[in-house]
Amino acid sequence: MEICYSNDAPLEDPADDALDIAPFAKNLADAIPAMFNPQGFVVAIYGEWGSGKTTLLNFIKYYIGQIPESNKPLIIDFHPWWFSGREDLIRSFFNQFAGSVSRWFGKSAECAKLLAQFADALSPVKIPIVQTVNYIADKADPTKRDVPALKEEIKRSLKQKNRRILIVIDDIDRLSSEEIRLLFMVIKDIADFPNVVYLLALDKHIVSGALDQIHGFDGTKYLEKIVQTGYDLPHPDKKLLRMILSKKIDSILEGTPKYLWDKTRWQNIYFDGIDHFVKSPRNVQRFSNALLLTYPVVKGEVNPVDFIAVEYLRLFCPSMYHFIQGSGEIFVGSVDIRLDPDPDKRIKLRLDTQLEQIPEQDRESVKKLLFRIFPKTNYYFGGASYGSDWLPGWRNSLRVCTSEHFDTYFRLSLSQGQMSQTEIQSILECIDKPEVFEQTLINLNRQKQRNGLSNLSYFLECLLDHAALDILEGAAIPSIISTFFKVGDDLLCLEDDEQRFSIYGNDDRILRIVWRLFDRLDEAKHFSLLEDAIRRGDSISLIVKLITIYGRQHGKYGTNEETDGERIISLEHLRVLEELTLEKIRQASQEGSLIDTPLLWRVLFFWKENRHDGEVRSWVEETTRNDDKLLLFLDQFISATFTQSADDVISEQHWILASKSISAFINLDELKGRVQNLIESKIDLTERQREALTNFVSGVEEPL
Repeated sequence: MEICYSNDAPLEDPADDALDIAPFAKNLADAIPAMFNPQGFVVAIYGEWGSGKTTLLNFIKYYIGQIPESNKPLIIDFHPWWFSGREDLIRSFFNQFAGSVSRWFGKSAECAKLLAQFADALSPVKIPIVQTVNYIADKADPTKRDVPALKEEIKRSLKQKNRRILIVIDDIDRLSSEEIRLLFMVIKDIADFPNVVYLLALDKHIVSGALDQIHGFDGTKYLEKIVQTGYDLPHPDKKLLRMILSKKIDSILEGTPKYLWDKTRWQNIYFDGIDHFVKSPRNVQRFSNALLLTYPVVKGEVNPVDFIAVEYLRLFCPSMYHFIQGSGEIFVGSVDIRLDPDPDKRIKLRLDTQLEQIPEQDRESVKKLLFRIFPKTNYYFGGASYGSDWLPGWRNSLRVCTSEHFDTYFRLSLSQGQMSQTEIQSILECIDKPEVFEQTLINLNRQKQRNGLSNLSYFLECLLDHAALDILEGAAIPSIISTFFKVGDDLLCLEDDEQRFSIYGNDDRILRIVWRLFDRLDEAKHFSLLEDAIRRGDSISLIVKLITIYGRQHGKYGTNEETDGERIISLEHLRVLEELTLEKIRQASQEGSLIDTPLLWRVLFFWKENRHDGEVRSWVEETTRNDDKLLLFLDQFISATFTQSADDVISEQHWILASKSISAFINLDELKGRVQNLIESKIDLTERQREALTNFVSGVEEPL
């Protein structure tokens, strides 16, 4: 569907009326012919900006055009805001009046000539702001006709013509205060032209305020002295405004994934916060134009309900929008009442301060909107707390309250290198095909985001949410498990894991997914699937980590007591899995591939703690006889440490060799001499390796 922007142009044909303005316009159009009289008449239509005043005037003119010719008035449209300056405003008004009469009655018509002379007489005059047109008589060019006399002749001529003239003056509230005062002084002095009705459209509050300074009058009373009858433009029916907005939103959201649209949530957000701002046709059009510009570029990457709410804040409450944009830590995420049992009063104070800057009539709606789209804010005001168990669902729904998606709402684009939801969905569609899924994961591990992390890390976080919610058992779960245990070690991107502020490595992410999937199976099926995956898999490091975690539930691998509660794997099944894992380790050691296993130290300690200390030491001794293999071995025990002096703002990173861990497999005294030889040899060392080896020889070390 092709969607077009609207320039907020007023309607002209009542057939296009969607807000029931036409019946009111028809009644006024029928009443206007009866208003013509020898003393003239002034009618005003009152309405706020954007309420549809111009559309109403257009409909009135349309219906007047349907009146029989004998009773139809001549219409002059005057747009005062087209002209600038006091003199230009008055001269333009009378020139247009004279020109229109000339077209109707002919250039030779007396009335047209008189109006032209009247305009000419006024043209050079600089009109003091507090004076009326009567004052012009004293200041006009003496070589020209007398202004009061001209006015009387014009009145006589108009009366003789006996033609009704409707002068429509729109957009008066667009003028400056000075120009508004001048226009009304002119209208006041010519309001008695016979057979002339002036139809004015204005914002009463704005115009009354501008008229306050005339002769010390109250602006409202001054307006009442000029206007014989005034009509308040009926407020648009709220139901009709909602219907118009709904149709526009439906058109703009076309093509949005259905799973992202929650009708109940939309209705809650709409009536709690958005509906308050749906006040006029112009507001509706302004918002739909904005949404049409911003939403298509992030369609499928944001939650549409949240995005609409955020866009309403941007347009109608920009101060809060910018506060949210710059204070994501307040709004994003969940609340852990175990760590934060009491709401932070400082955060509530910041929110209260920001809310106080919002007009009082808007404040409650904005507050409710915040509660809906940022659940965390409820807690600050004594409401419900939403824990981390809500995060997977929020992330799956691309909610603005998640750190993964927050920035997209304000940048209107993905970060450079960030995966789109379309890409993620396409990968999820192939997870039941192991070969395709395997290659996809390897490719993701090679793709880097702007922050230097791999796309795989981001995808694994997304897959974790799906593992908890909507991955069906079928072929998908065995495919995921078998793929991870086949290529998992190739996915352990150490560059990602070395990020100082990274909480999880890819191995942690993978195992969290595995646990969530296994949670959906009984113990027997869990064991069967895991046993098969280990037999077929080559990811020794990942397998060892999982079996170690299961063993700790039974008091093994550094723990002295069994954990309370139900164990994931029975002790009998654990022993079977341990033996399978040891077979994998021995096989890799014999084939010569064990030295290349990522996080080798983890594998060696597992091997050692399963009463095979002699096997481990023999393998290490045999493997490290070659200097190149020794360097590979030591590289697995290099880790980062950080130091910071009292005067430093940023800590400094250093590389060290975990000598205490290495001592479990090699005699350190013998090793130091060989490491010194490595440093002095022609072997190419990376800066990381050279610093770590040098620190080791110097006695600097830290446990791994």
